[in-house]
Amino acid sequence: MSEDKKKTTLQMTPYVLYVMTAKDGDGNGSAGTVNWVVQCSFDPPRVAIGVNADSSLYSVVKAAGCFALNMLGKGQ
Repeated sequence: MSEDKKKTTLQMTPYVLYVMTAKDGDGNGSAGTVNWVVQCSFDPPRVAIGVNADSSLYSVVKAAGCFALNMLGKGQ
């Protein structure tokens, strides 16, 4: 992805409701709603997300080392 596209994507991050999902290497999956996401870096491109540390989502994301963040539309 080009640097311009990364920058544009991070600048367009809306403040809405998200569904965060993750699946670790052992096949454990988890999902949860998230409403606190903020851009924290352009280079490298990063976001900060608020997830409760005692949730199953947190433990699966930590084990997986990655996650998907899905933005919900108005009708969802």
